[in-house]
Amino acid sequence: MRLRYVAAVMPAMAFLACGDGKDGQEDPGAADAVVEAAGEDAADSAGDAEEDAPWDPGSPEIVPGGCGLQAYEWLKAPQVGTVVSWQEDPMWAQTRETLEEAVVGAGFGAAAPLVYGTRMYQVRYTTQDRGVTREATTLVAVPQREDAGAGTYPMVMWMHGTSGACDACAPSRGIEGNALAALWAALGYISVAPDYLGMNGFGAASEIRHPYLVGEPTAIAGWDAVRAAYALLESGEIEGELARPERRVVPWGASQGGHAALYADRIARWYAPEFEVPATIALVPPANLARQSELAIRESRLSMPNLSAFLVAAARYYGHEEAIATALTDTDPGHYRTTFPAALDSRCDFYATIDDVSSTQFFEAPFLAALDSPGLLQMDPWGCWFRENTLPQASMPRGSNAPVLWVNAGADDLVDTPTERASVATLCAQGYRIQYLECAGATHQNGSFWSLPEQRAWLKDRLDGKPMDAAATCRVGAAVQCQGAGM
Repeated sequence: MRLRYVAAVMPAMAFLACGDGKDGQEDPGAADAVVEAAGEDAADSAGDAEEDAPWDPGSPEIVPGGCGLQAYEWLKAPQVGTVVSWQEDPMWAQTRETLEEAVVGAGFGAAAPLVYGTRMYQVRYTTQDRGVTREATTLVAVPQREDAGAGTYPMVMWMHGTSGACDACAPSRGIEGNALAALWAALGYISVAPDYLGMNGFGAASEIRHPYLVGEPTAIAGWDAVRAAYALLESGEIEGELARPERRVVPWGASQGGHAALYADRIARWYAPEFEVPATIALVPPANLARQSELAIRESRLSMPNLSAFLVAAARYYGHEEAIATALTDTDPGHYRTTFPAALDSRCDFYATIDDVSSTQFFEAPFLAALDSPGLLQMDPWGCWFRENTLPQASMPRGSNAPVLWVNAGADDLVDTPTERASVATLCAQGYRIQYLECAGATHQNGSFWSLPEQRAWLKDRLDGKPMDAAATCRVGAAVQCQGAGM
């Protein structure tokens, strides 16, 4: 199912998140990759950096956009991050007992007991696209105590996996997207689940196309969703709503959303300095978008349609839509130069339109030849777009020193795991503090699913102020049997 974090799995993932399984067992077939990927000193220096010494990123010049975009500056609150409208979805005003009964009835009793009931709000809010105000949509799910008392909770910025690239595909329109937002709330977080730019789930249609896998606008829309949620809950406007948000926000996402969470972490200090990022969780992320794309295109991999969607989205976002003609073919029978962008704009299963299509059928021959020489990162104009959206090469200065939990899947057929092992090592050499987990035998979907017990335990430690184990920091070791694999 391509690069998507399958929506049908999302509720089950949250259902299973409560388990306290045994420690993972190493898979002897997986090799330790950190020394080969980043040099023998990378893990030691990253581990030493784990100590709680103050982190000073300096005062770098922040230049939004790049790659030939007309210069713009980020709008600031209150121009962005304000609530345009909101309404409660009464379907998700549920008690803990009702939610737990549904969990058990669905066959996921291992997740019981849940902790809270929930309320859910649909929120339209202001954000921006290249310095222009836009409206976007988000779900906000809130824990409800059984005694109806007040409570203060950390916030999760849940960045969803690929569900499509147009309004009709917004997760807030479907039961799965709502269920996952509600379940995070039932586990004790104020869950902010943005639909992303160009994917409005309710109200007026989007005025722009979704910038698929473009890091900056997706991260910005996420932070403005958090701002809007914070303002709404602090306003006292919601009758009977006693839950209040902390200023601690955890970017957390899977697949496309893992990429988005890493970019939300990257710009946190520069774009939303009023919030604190205590931790970031990135699940099966295509962080090295350039290398993932090279492999997908050269080998006609299953991920080729999704990474081709980035080609289209990036050409549009950076103002060079004509570049699509240099990449995609326009011959019988497919005419992919026109049919694929049209599918991206109208079908949630856009990838199905080229399921059985090879790279040589889909891409122009000169484009394929240029992958070998001069290489994707040197191809004009594509190279700059890939560099800016490949996290290890992005020019945006690092605006967070939060610890990162990075989960890969040992048998991922969509995101190339060896490529992302190397990404972790490279980022650690750049100063990131990453704890790496690879689920042995897991597919793209199962990697996120099976590792939920580890995710919850790791995040609890971070929120409790417990430092990461220096010995485990930036160690890209062997795959292990993740705790949720047998659940």
